[in-house]
Amino acid sequence: MKYTILICDDEAEARNMLSFVMTDKGYRIIESENISSAMTVLQAEKVDILITDLLIGDENGIELIKKMKKSGFTMPVIFLTAYGTIESAVQAMTEGAFYYLLKPLHFEELLAILKRAEEKIELERQNVYLNEEVSKLRDVSHSMVAVSPVMQNLMAEVKKIALTDSTVLILGESGTGKEVVANVIHRESTRSARPFVVVNCAAISEHLLESELFGHERGAFTGAVKTKAGKFEVADGGTIFLDEIGELPQNLQSKLLRVLENGEVDRVGSVDKTFVDVRVVAATNRDLKKAVEQGAFRSDLYYRLTVLPVKIPPLRERPGAVRALAEHFLALNESARGKKVTVDESVYAAFEAYPWPGNVRELKNLIERLTILHDHIACETLPDEFSKPCAENASASGELPLAGRSIKSIEKEAIRQALILCKGNKRKAADTLEITRQTLYAKMKEYSIHAVLCLTFILYSHILA
Repeated sequence: MKYTILICDDEAEARNMLSFVMTDKGYRIIESENISSAMTVLQAEKVDILITDLLIGDENGIELIKKMKKSGFTMPVIFLTAYGTIESAVQAMTEGAFYYLLKPLHFEELLAILKRAEEKIELERQNVYLNEEVSKLRDVSHSMVAVSPVMQNLMAEVKKIALTDSTVLILGESGTGKEVVANVIHRESTRSARPFVVVNCAAISEHLLESELFGHERGAFTGAVKTKAGKFEVADGGTIFLDEIGELPQNLQSKLLRVLENGEVDRVGSVDKTFVDVRVVAATNRDLKKAVEQGAFRSDLYYRLTVLPVKIPPLRERPGAVRALAEHFLALNESARGKKVTVDESVYAAFEAYPWPGNVRELKNLIERLTILHDHIACETLPDEFSKPCAENASASGELPLAGRSIKSIEKEAIRQALILCKGNKRKAADTLEITRQTLYAKMKEYSIHAVLCLTFILYSHILA
């Protein structure tokens, strides 16, 4: 990686000498003669390391580091001075300086300090990256739940694909887990220690998407107050996941094709070329071949993307997967909320009979909602769209439906209403229902009905009245 160093010194000869030595060592050098121009450079350029004199004309380098901190710049700062004192060294280090060197310089010592600064930069970047990865792993922890033969075969294929550097196009309906598969490809690849960058091409406006992907130079357009690296540059050495690639505007399709062909990135407003080493994994729920026939998608880009196509089947075509995923999401939510949730077998049967138009994402969100609202999940607690699967399951199991509801659901409602009518008195409620108190207690336990909740309902109704 080529690091950029800003040298701030009011003596041109000192700047030139440092610039000559460090350019020869592969660094990119920017020079500044005072604090004001140094701050201007920091706002406009991506600077990795700052080397500044302690005395810059009539100014003090300590003021520069204070202004940097206020503006949010955190790169390592190396102080140089010919008038070193213990007090100035302590003050510089207290303000956050990385190192303090006395003139005349020994360049071997300076280069050694620069290597240590580079290691600090890399450690900080890795820390940010690893924290992001941990967060992503929490969200995609169901990725390896592959119980059906079709998904087991798919995951075996994905792991083989991960070992290559070829471009991948993931196809599948919305919610099937395309980002999950992309994440697995990255984690199982030789690039796993480098960034995994996600871009949703449909979620960003066309005007901003070009800058987001390829970056821009300062002043390239209104609001471009500083140079910004695009997502391809951020993902250098790693993987970029382009979700909803079918929504990419045609004028950006040609720029993406250049990246795929030779790693060439054109920042908006720049005349220079930037080259990156990035693996591209794209995904879409659209029929790209049809889009090519209609002229909405470039054919050359289509063929470049489909080097390794991966098709994820919808949830309804994965035998046995629904229950396995439901139990997995249930366990994750129980662990996160610290409570145990029980589930009726009839619920799993209804899940298997449901078509899941929203696929895995719909199932995941439903389980999260149910575990928040209920300690026991029964057919009666499911949303309205499950009434038909529940009724069919009840009919098959002997629970004959009545007006779209099972006998059990009607029985539960009758007990609840009797308790409300009798103001929580269980003996009177049992007499009203013409059943024994022992039977009432058993039914209340079976349906998780609490007399206290019924009384609360009564009191709340009186307050409202």
